[in-house]
Amino acid sequence: GGGPRPVSGEFIALIHAWESDMIVRGLAAATREAYGRVARGYLTFLEFRGTFALDDVDGGSVLAFLESLTDRWARSSLFWVVSNFRPFLKFTRRPDLVEAAGLAGVRRSHGILPVLSDDDQQRVVDVCVSGLVSARDAAITLLALTTGLRACDIIGLRLAEIDWRGQTLGIIQHKTRNPLTLPLPALVTAKLADYVLHQRPHSGDDHVFLRSKAPHIRLADHASIYRVTAETFRRAGVTDVKVGTRLLRHSAASRLLHAD
Repeated sequence: GGGPRPVSGEFIALIHAWESDMIVRGLAAATREAYGRVARGYLTFLEFRGTFALDDVDGGSVLAFLESLTDRWARSSLFWVVSNFRPFLKFTRRPDLVEAAGLAGVRRSHGILPVLSDDDQQRVVDVCVSGLVSARDAAITLLALTTGLRACDIIGLRLAEIDWRGQTLGIIQHKTRNPLTLPLPALVTAKLADYVLHQRPHSGDDHVFLRSKAPHIRLADHASIYRVTAETFRRAGVTDVKVGTRLLRHSAASRLLHAD
């Protein structure tokens, strides 16, 4: 990954061990890069201050490192730096360094999350039922709308992960590597079945959602899901919101909370 790298032997070995541990744990490449960048930044910060061994650092160095970032990061954004920093500090088996990160007092800024109105959600559901969009696009939109799945998990969904009789799906989340089992509402199950049985191209690729044009392989990236949901919303006449799985994820979470 990019960014500065430590030069002392002990720190180089520590970074290599940390990067290997993240791979063994199955962390996504983007997560490994985010965690690695802040770890490398901390170690090069220590070297700049004349420290080249972990035994010679204390909690004050963690606070000083975070303070040094305030001229490049908004304080409200430092929450993400600390979140990415803490796993590395735990890896060093230095609880005093972990505690120091907590003492930094960095708090997440909770903005008001946008959600779909009841009327807009119903219009989207109606267009998915109507047949005005393909079964694939309806299933993708309804999955995001009702379960809150991330785009990466919709893209990565495989046929064997759907329990048709139990009307559930079970996955290992791409971002967190945590297992997740979700109930599938009847409408979602019906649209998934319609797509798999009648519209899904014949392919050796076992991902559920495939490209409609050859080569019939899984969808490429988040942009593919965005295009699907944006077109579904357009056909539903819902054009005054910024469509994407982030909005649909927030809406699903809000509705689950309201429903206790």
